[in-house]
Amino acid sequence: MPVVIEKTPDIQRVRTGMNNVLRRAAMFAGETMQKSVQKRIPPPRGAWSSCCHKATGVMRGDVKFRKPRRTDRGYVVRIGMFGNASRKYQRIHEYGGVIRAKNKPYLTFKINGRWIRVKEVRIRPKFYFQRGWRSGVRRIAESLPANIRMTAKRELPDTVR
Repeated sequence: MPVVIEKTPDIQRVRTGMNNVLRRAAMFAGETMQKSVQKRIPPPRGAWSSCCHKATGVMRGDVKFRKPRRTDRGYVVRIGMFGNASRKYQRIHEYGGVIRAKNKPYLTFKINGRWIRVKEVRIRPKFYFQRGWRSGVRRIAESLPANIRMTAKRELPDTVR
């Protein structure tokens, strides 16, 4: 004989509560990853600079996460460099490379009050995103269970101990 489970208000409330717990856990993971990657990128102009690098903060501001999207397996959060302002800098700073003079014979920079001309500049890889990602994964693994427990107590007070 088949078993029929009716949708009662209690079952519906628990189901809604669990969806909220999962959605908030995904939001927590997205925020944690965003902050972890942003922490690895140098701060905005004026706060830090060296002889060969001026930090503008554009790349830091372009690290974002999209709101959790529901799928058949749970929730998905997209995290990445979504801004167009830093698109041309993202790859060269993450993986390194060479910048060559294209329209003139030399690249010209003012460093410590002196103008310097060079044919090319080698940018060393900085791995901001990769290092931030690894750090974020560790932070999520450490704190997600407690976050889920706290959210579940709030969403399902009489179900979770």
